[in-house]
Amino acid sequence: MAPRHRLYTPEIAEEILERLSDGESLASICEREGMPSRGAVNHWVITDHDGFASRYACAREAGLMVMADDIDVPPFLYPLKRRVPVFYGFGLMG
Repeated sequence: MAPRHRLYTPEIAEEILERLSDGESLASICEREGMPSRGAVNHWVITDHDGFASRYACAREAGLMVMADDIDVPPFLYPLKRRVPVFYGFGLMG
């Protein structure tokens, strides 16, 4: 059996990126049969294997947005009609 760090293929990379962008964690992706270790994926990012680093960053960002959409914030934490003053230079503007 080949070491898990040698499993790079464009197909595996795309599957990892797709799952990350859907909000799945790298740990759970790498636990699946046939997937490389987390260390291997991190190595692909660090060495920018086949341009993987920028695609990984985009997938991570998309995944974080998906996870943020799934967070239920109780209404008492964001009053709809309350205006919070914001400081813009010399004065407060609402």
